[in-house]
Amino acid sequence: MNIFISNDDGIQAAGLKALVEALVSHHKVYVAAPEYQQSAKSHALTMHDIVHARRTHLYPGTAAEWAINGTPADCVKIGLAKFEEVQFDVVLSGINNGPNLGIDVIYSGTVAAALEGSFHDIPSFALSHYSGSDSGFTKAAGFIRDNLEALLAAFKWDSNAVNVNFPPADDYNGITYSRLGKMVYQNSVQRRTSPRGGEYYWIAGDLLIPPDQFDTDVYAISQNQISLTPIRFNFNDLQQPVIDSARFKLD
Repeated sequence: MNIFISNDDGIQAAGLKALVEALVSHHKVYVAAPEYQQSAKSHALTMHDIVHARRTHLYPGTAAEWAINGTPADCVKIGLAKFEEVQFDVVLSGINNGPNLGIDVIYSGTVAAALEGSFHDIPSFALSHYSGSDSGFTKAAGFIRDNLEALLAAFKWDSNAVNVNFPPADDYNGITYSRLGKMVYQNSVQRRTSPRGGEYYWIAGDLLIPPDQFDTDVYAISQNQISLTPIRFNFNDLQQPVIDSARFKLD
């Protein structure tokens, strides 16, 4: 297969390294990833600055590698343009250091890179590991290597992507299809005072897993299962009533 790999943790991130090393001897691997950390950049594009692409040779056996000083979405757009002669079979984004569950997919650069691949009608996966340990990355990368064809065959590809989350323990307790759950954070915005007396804020928080989400990605991870969640970019609220234009004054 021709495989396009990107991420949001940067081209030298341990998760990307594990993924490339697991796949490079079995497939033709192309990499276009951020030069620096770009977590939580969502689907941002660089519109008012120059974006540079630098050729790298970090991973033996790859077909080509580019480090791009832009967002994950930039990397996929620019990478696909650079590799325009290649017919890609799949886009893989990750493996992210930490989970991308529930509403957090809105903020995730990892998910954005996968969705960008889906916009180009390429089957795309966002890959995340809960704990981000080296052993976890290696195990998750091996799972993708051994099951990539099965994963591609398991879904209907119609401008959608699949969000994959690996649990913290390396001994998986199964694999499940799940919907996006609800992420709950305790003390998510922390107000602090600097040594000079100025006020600043730290956006963080401790993750809580609500107990009533049995069919969600959040619950699956809590049960040490691999979670597979098909997603697509569609903000339409189809449950809203049809607007009766006669009730509105337009003059």
